[in-house]
Amino acid sequence: SVFWQETIKAGTVRTLDVDRSRSRVIEMMVGTPSSTSGQGQGVIEDGASVSFYQSGFLSSGTLGFDVFDDKAKLKSVGQNSGFEDRLDASFVVQPGLSDDSCVSFQSAAYPGMYLQAAAASGGGVIRTMNTVANRATWCVTHASSTQVRLQVADGTGRWLENDILGSVTLRTASSNNGLWRLDRGLADPQ
Repeated sequence: SVFWQETIKAGTVRTLDVDRSRSRVIEMMVGTPSSTSGQGQGVIEDGASVSFYQSGFLSSGTLGFDVFDDKAKLKSVGQNSGFEDRLDASFVVQPGLSDDSCVSFQSAAYPGMYLQAAAASGGGVIRTMNTVANRATWCVTHASSTQVRLQVADGTGRWLENDILGSVTLRTASSNNGLWRLDRGLADPQ
């Protein structure tokens, strides 16, 4: 993959072709992006691209990752952020790997990598290709028309939460720090 970002003036034309191999443009934005575009408009359905925003007491942000760090954290990412950052904060909804009444969230940036509880106990959340099906399956509870709670389907009763310090953790009791606004994916590579 090649990531390329450029702003061009209205009325101009640009061509993109990497190594003359009939490159495919995976996202093109026309116009001024809105900071509210897609907020609260995500849907949990097979193939949909979604992002999760958390507004906690002391910290808030979008669930995401850094390029060289596969540990989930809250990031300041929005519609006006760079494509790679938006891609690292977007997931494709898949049928649950261990329970088809739940779902799995495949990384939009790295197909084949899933949002997963890091261990059978403890609080870490990672994206990984070494998928453990029940730790990469999430049961979704709708708290409102725009907010969800996510419980890992490994039988431990752990919920995805903001730990108030800007990182993401799993806790056995869900609180308001476990309410996630379900948004349309900030980036959709499909």
